[in-house]
Amino acid sequence: MFLPSDTLVASGLSYQIVDIFLSELYAHSEQYGPIESHDTLTLLLEPFCASAAYTSDKILLQKLKEHLFNQIAVDLEKSKVHIAWKHLDKEKFAGQLFEIGKAQTSLVVVLIKLITQIWKQYNLV
Repeated sequence: MFLPSDTLVASGLSYQIVDIFLSELYAHSEQYGPIESHDTLTLLLEPFCASAAYTSDKILLQKLKEHLFNQIAVDLEKSKVHIAWKHLDKEKFAGQLFEIGKAQTSLVVVLIKLITQIWKQYNLV
């Protein structure tokens, strides 16, 4: 997550950020209104996508899948989408993930396939 000068990874902090990100995003959106643009939403999600693409930490990858990507898919599938996603263009976001996958390593391709499978499961793409 952060680039420490030692060789130890601060995994616990990464796990906690993944665990609380959506609840904090939702609380912010409920108090102040939705994030105003698709680009801002994708910018907020970008570090999580990059982490999932490059991590060798299986626990972090599982947390990203369960606590972030799966939950986003479930939320977007609901008939009444949470206000936080009001300006998210699902098709554009899926396309952006696909483009990342084309340009990056095979790990990113695995991530894109994982997200695509989750979204297909909930009929989002």
